[in-house]
Amino acid sequence: VMAAAVSGAQEKPDVSGVVAPGVEAMPAITSRDGAQARAPPELIPIPEGSVGFYSGSFDPPTRGHEAIIRSVFEKYKLRKLYILVNVDGPKNFKASIDERIGMLRAMLSDIIDKVDIVPVYATEKDSLVRTLGEKEKSFTVRIIGQDSFEKVPRTVLKDETVQWIVVPREDGAGAPLPRERRNIRSMTIDKIAVISSTKARDAIRDGKPVDELLSPPVVEFVSKNGLY
Repeated sequence: VMAAAVSGAQEKPDVSGVVAPGVEAMPAITSRDGAQARAPPELIPIPEGSVGFYSGSFDPPTRGHEAIIRSVFEKYKLRKLYILVNVDGPKNFKASIDERIGMLRAMLSDIIDKVDIVPVYATEKDSLVRTLGEKEKSFTVRIIGQDSFEKVPRTVLKDETVQWIVVPREDGAGAPLPRERRNIRSMTIDKIAVISSTKARDAIRDGKPVDELLSPPVVEFVSKNGLY
C-alpha cells in the first residue's frame, strides 16, 4: 500500500546562517596572479536525530546499498531512514516490488526498527519526501547516487532545509559537486562494497560466487524464491 499524505505539516527549521559550532566563514583565497576567489562555504551541519531518505530499485539490494545505509546511520546519527523502493521507472525490474522489499527487510533485520521501507512511484517521490519530512519535523537528508544527483534541477538544490549526501560512482566518473552550495556533501564507502545490482544479477545468472556482492540474508532470499 502506498504511503498516504500526512496532515498536520509543520514548518521546517530555519537553517539560514547556520554553521558548524566554533567555525567561522572561510576567508577569501588569493591566487598566484593576485586575484581573490572565495573558498567554498562551510557545510551546514546535519543535526543528530535527523531523518534520511534513500531511494533506488534494489533489484537486488547489494552490499554497496547496505554499506551506504549503515554508514549514514553511523556517521550522521540519523533517527530514521526512509528507504523508497521504485515501483516504476526506466528500468525493467527482474524482481517484484514485494520481493525487493522482502530482500531489504532480510538484509536490514537487525536495524529494521530504524528504517521504513516504502514503495513509491517516480512522479510521487519528491512530494512524498516533502510530506514525510514535514511530518517528522526534522532536517531532511537525501542520500543519492552521483548519476541521479546530476539529474536534480539546480533550483531544487537552493533549499537549504534539505541536505544532500551524494555517493560517487564506483568508477569515479561524474561531474564535481557544486562548490557554492552549503547543503551538498559527498560520502564514499568501502570500495569492496559493490553497489551495482546488474553485476549481482549477472553473477547469479552465470552461476558465479556472489558473496562479495550480496549479504547472506539476500543470497538466502534469492535462492529460496528462485530469483534472477
